[in-house]
This record gives sequence, structure tokens and C-alpha cells, in this order.
Amino acid sequence: MSNLPEEEHLSDITESVWTGFLDIPLARTRGEPSGCECAASVSIQGAWNGSLVVCCSRQLAQRVATTMFQCDADELREALWSDALGEIANIIGGNVKAMLPAPSQLGLPRFHADWQPRHQGQVVAFRSEGEPLHILLLDEAV
Repeated sequence: MSNLPEEEHLSDITESVWTGFLDIPLARTRGEPSGCECAASVSIQGAWNGSLVVCCSRQLAQRVATTMFQCDADELREALWSDALGEIANIIGGNVKAMLPAPSQLGLPRFHADWQPRHQGQVVAFRSEGEPLHILLLDEAV
């Protein structure tokens, strides 16, 4: 996976998006996801082919949606929190794509419930409001 952003760059991008766009606290941790209640992915195709995946708990996905759409949790439907998580994957993926060799294209966000990572790649782990958040840069489409 040469020419990919280093782990620190991936971490910086995520922190910038998460705290700047959502204004939700985020702390870097260590570890790999064993499974994700909620995941959103965007494919990146071109000089490098792979995926950027945002992996988190259902509770954190709902928190992202309530912040993004400025609504109460009881107003949320799964479609809203999957859209919110997909938008975060899209923003982070767009920033990563800009660091990759050209040409590159970003695919549309996809939502995955109860997703199990099966691919190799970089993983950056965080905790946000006590919930796990993993950002994966994988060398295969998800």
C-alpha cells in the first residue's frame, strides 16, 4: 500500500473533520475493530484502488446524525444516521483521495450494518463520547 497517507495523516484528517465539522470530542486510542455495528464506506479508484471505511457503534452513528441534522434522537430513523455516517466517510475519503496519486475518483457512500472487516489496511482507532470509532483505509473495495 505504498503512496498512501501515513497513519498520522489519516488521524489528522479524521480529527479535523470530526471535531471541526461535528464538534464532538475525539481521543486517539489503539486497537482494531472486531466488528462494527455501523459502517460507511467510500471506494477510491484510479492510481490506487481501495476503500475508506468509518466504523462505529450504533449509538455513535446516532449521535453523529443528531449533530449533523440538529434533531432529537427520538426523531431519527436509520436512514438519517446511515446518511450522516456516509457523509462523514465521504468527507474523510475526499481528503484522503486528495493525498493519493492522480487520477483518483471517489465512489458514492455505502452503509453497512453489522459489518465485519475482512481486508488488510491501515486502521486508526479513536473513542468519541466513550464509544469506539475506527477509520480504515483498505486495499480492496468494500
